[in-house]
Order: sequence, then structure tokens, then C-alpha cells
Amino acid sequence: GTKDSGGTLAARMRVTSTGVGIGTSSPATKLQVGDYTDNLEQITIATASDQTGRINFYNNNNTEGASIRVIGGGNGAKMYFANRYDTDTDRVTIDLVNGYLGVGTTSPQNTLHVHTGSTDSRMQFTNASSGSTYSDGLWVGHDNTQAYFMHRENLPITLWTNATERMRIT
Repeated sequence: GTKDSGGTLAARMRVTSTGVGIGTSSPATKLQVGDYTDNLEQITIATASDQTGRINFYNNNNTEGASIRVIGGGNGAKMYFANRYDTDTDRVTIDLVNGYLGVGTTSPQNTLHVHTGSTDSRMQFTNASSGSTYSDGLWVGHDNTQAYFMHRENLPITLWTNATERMRIT
């Protein structure tokens, strides 16, 4: 440790019967990093014998928060990012073997695989000037009746090859 302004030795880490505290003298969990004033938030870092590693960011009663989970093993490694409201729901998956990113799927099949889980699936691309409302940006998607590529603003859509504009839809 180091000495505080009064010349007393200040511990940087403390081991108690509850756990290890880094930046706190009274850890509330097995590992607590930092000293939050509300004592309702916790970080847990854990590994298991099945080659699974986890970092949980949950509230004190483990009902809300987020987690990052890495699973290795015979089928290859994947990393999952989950939202928690009573139980974990995986939202983003990275297939570390193939280099695939899945949004809304735990089994991505391509470099970028987006799955909305509904009949109306879309990706939206916006920039700082267009904002993020329904009427802004470029949309790519499909529903039960059609696939679409649309620009929701009063601007043309252009198709280019070899740095030359080949088609314009106004």
C-alpha cells in the first residue's frame, strides 16, 4: 500500500471472508473492483472447467445488467454479449474460429449475419447529419412480401463500379 496524507498506510487491496476488494476495504462480492456508493452494482469474473470464461455486470440481486461470455472447446470458440433482465439473452455473438459476427443470432453463418427474429427485418445506416429516426438514412431489409433497399430521405440512390457512377434512381 501507500501512505495517505496523515501518514497512515492505505491498503490498495484487501482480502476478507467475503472476497477480494481492489479499491475498497469492504468487498461485497468475491471480487469487487472500485468502491461504488450505492453498493448495488457488481462485477464478477469467473471461469469454469468447461473452458467457459465470464464477466458479469449485474445489479446486487443479479436480475439486471449485462454479461460477456467466452466459450472454447471442440466446436471452436465463441464470444457472447448478453443483456440481462432476470435471465441472460444473447444479443451479439462473435464466432472466433471463422471470424463471423452475429447480431440477433448465436450461430452466425457469414462475416456479418443480422437476424431480427421478426417478419420485418432491416438494417439502418445513418450519419451524424441524418440522425436515427425512422425517416432517416438508408434501409436494407425484407418483410413477408418483399425485399427492399430504400433511402428514406429526398436523395438519389446511386450504384457505382470501378469508381464510376453506373446508375442513379431519383
